[in-house]
Amino acid sequence: MPIHQFMSLLNAKPGRESEFNEWYSKTHIPEVLQIPGFVGARRFRVSPSQLVGMIPPWEYLVIYEIEGTSPAGALEELGRRIANGMNISDSFRPDLAAWTYSPLETA
Repeated sequence: MPIHQFMSLLNAKPGRESEFNEWYSKTHIPEVLQIPGFVGARRFRVSPSQLVGMIPPWEYLVIYEIEGTSPAGALEELGRRIANGMNISDSFRPDLAAWTYSPLETA
């Protein structure tokens, strides 16, 4: 079964990094992984080593794995839970971005 990658890029609010990281690792990821289809998650912090001129606007990256023919159902459920009161911290800035990528068919 295909594994899709749902990537979330975001920044903590200034002075709230510790709160943000604790919430993300101990609350948010476990809640997301309860959603059918979400099977894994890994967090990253931007490295100080980048290509010349490439300055990423986000400090944190989370890569979630979604198993299934399509990620649509898992993403719809995530959206429903967020809209219906999932525990969302106010410790991150609103300028986040999130995209889903699916595996390419190989010959």
